[in-house]
Amino acid sequence: MDNKQPAESGQDSFLVRVRQTATTLDYKTRDTSARKTYVIDKFVLQIFNSVAKACGLPRDLLVDLALNITKAERQAKTDSLRKRYKDAKQQIDQLWAQTESLKKDLQRGLGGDDPIISRLGLLGAIFMNLSLSIRANLERNTPIDPDDLSQSC
Repeated sequence: MDNKQPAESGQDSFLVRVRQTATTLDYKTRDTSARKTYVIDKFVLQIFNSVAKACGLPRDLLVDLALNITKAERQAKTDSLRKRYKDAKQQIDQLWAQTESLKKDLQRGLGGDDPIISRLGLLGAIFMNLSLSIRANLERNTPIDPDDLSQSC
């Protein structure tokens, strides 16, 4: 059984995309003055060697393209998550404002020591802390702790 077969199977596999990208480039005119050293698993290196031979392209070109494609995919995923976090923060800020507004309205009729008011205060604090945690994540890449409800910065 050929061990290289599963790595190349499938229409949208990673290796197929690397090969397609490599065949569209004129690798002879690429700037190769800055070389980087990468540690690559032997099995992966064998796959790149066989693809390079089959396509008649330099193996190092395939490795560079694979790294660039991976980096671009990670960046796109990160950008998408950041956009979803920004949208979530806006919605949470709205909930926070609505909670504070409801708390003030009910406080006039029920008084400040009513249990409903104290629970709405807790909800407001949780929304506030979550909003601040998301902001810290967006601005400083601070991870949001799923268990720490008081985390704010």
